[in-house]
Amino acid sequence: MARPHGFPKFPHFKQLLRITAAVAVVVTTGCSSQSQNLGKPGETAKAVRLQLEGALGRVQSQPTWSDAADNAAPRPNFASDSISVAWQGDAAVFLNEVARQRFLKFTVTGPQPRMPIYIFVNATQMAYLDLLRDVDKQFGQRANVVLGDGYMELRYR
Repeated sequence: MARPHGFPKFPHFKQLLRITAAVAVVVTTGCSSQSQNLGKPGETAKAVRLQLEGALGRVQSQPTWSDAADNAAPRPNFASDSISVAWQGDAAVFLNEVARQRFLKFTVTGPQPRMPIYIFVNATQMAYLDLLRDVDKQFGQRANVVLGDGYMELRYR
């Protein structure tokens, strides 16, 4: 069988050539059909700037929490018999402040290392001893508040 000039000796060369051409067409068509919907560089920058300005506006409209003397809540007075306080945090810090205002020596004792015990106190016109009982109940089996003559102690178990 005579071969026309220019075709190699492979028997299925025409099929391979057709398949290769079809794959090349599909690949280039797939790449060009994805529409890249990119705007002009100026439009993109403007859209990003508008989004950032909107986000900054929302953040600035949120209520602020400041430690400034004008905005800070008055410190609770633990020296009186009737106490009003809202506190969330470490019990040792809270009890240290209570002891300081009552002119008591404050100590923390017990096994080391000590994990902080977080308490939540929201008292309005509460008696001093009732406040300490409430704090002590929040400790569960982890610690106790001990009150003595001239001292207050947080005893970890």
